[in-house]
Amino acid sequence: MRTRLVLLLLSVFSSISYSDFALAIIQDDDGYTNIRSGPGSKYEILFTISENEYFLVEKDVSNWWTVKNGSNLGYIYRSRVKFVSDMSKAEQVRRVLGVYNYLGVDISPEKDPLPPQAIRTDTLDLRKEINRIMAELFCYSKDEYVLDAFIRYMTSVDNSENNAENKYFAICRGCDEKIVDDFIGDTYSRNWRYLERCLEVGNSILLKLRIDALSRSQVMGLLQAFKEYHIATIHNMDPTTTEDTHEEVIETKHGINLGYDYFGVYDRMRDIILEFNDEELLHEFLKTIIILYPASADETPSWVLGEIYIENEELVLSAISKYDLPDFDVVTAALIYGYADIEYEEENCDEKCPELKNRLEKIRAEKSSP
Repeated sequence: MRTRLVLLLLSVFSSISYSDFALAIIQDDDGYTNIRSGPGSKYEILFTISENEYFLVEKDVSNWWTVKNGSNLGYIYRSRVKFVSDMSKAEQVRRVLGVYNYLGVDISPEKDPLPPQAIRTDTLDLRKEINRIMAELFCYSKDEYVLDAFIRYMTSVDNSENNAENKYFAICRGCDEKIVDDFIGDTYSRNWRYLERCLEVGNSILLKLRIDALSRSQVMGLLQAFKEYHIATIHNMDPTTTEDTHEEVIETKHGINLGYDYFGVYDRMRDIILEFNDEELLHEFLKTIIILYPASADETPSWVLGEIYIENEELVLSAISKYDLPDFDVVTAALIYGYADIEYEEENCDEKCPELKNRLEKIRAEKSSP
């Protein structure tokens, strides 16, 4: 399980980077290179970048790549670019520690930091990229000094408008909980409450990113996982098996914590259904969640069904019309409740949504007629 989690965390570095821009320096025998206003040597020179100046650049299939200098964009010839992430791990550590030193974090000279001559981007953009590199370096090396520098920088900046530190701090802990927890306990005991809050925020961000990236087939699998979970906990035939055990089994299988994550999964499912007019996925939701547990105290499935109906009435009515009694009544009850609660913040449609009730009653009458 631990190996699986570390591989998962490492695999999401590229997907959770704030953009496709990566930290780089120039490689040019002249000691500088020109940044132009367009993708070609005929365009105006906007400014030059010298050796050991950091900048953010976006790879492209063409020979000219985009440079981000604050809010301004320019172009650099691809052969003049050397990405920090392509350097050896040891040199990456020196350069990242050098950036922290440049930004005001006290780095020991013994670690041989390599501060940049200048940074050609705004601080917020730099923070996001440098923290991504730092987290990846820690996951690779488990170097406590790398972790220490990261935490010292994280506790020295305002995190209120930038969650890059929180997100990558959570990734560091996911790579090795024991090292991070022991280090915080030994070195940052006075800051542990703050760092614990940072981890909570970071884990929430990572979770949302993972859920937003779920494919249709993964959502289908998770609906089945929810079904398995409910069957195991509600109809548990093994008195030695606890609810937590069932959660652990499903979390291991699907990588989703059912005690918290299913809200996000439902939202992702709703978005896929609406984007692709996906009646098959809607049926899977109705069969495995709403029809299977009509007496559930959880109102979330009804709300989700109501949201889907608000965006696409015909899709929902088409799906519902395919169910026979009494399943039809179960689904319509959930729809009426969810629609009324979402649209009018009331628990029934007696006054506010007679049109919906009339349409459902007409479909039901057709099913009841001989």
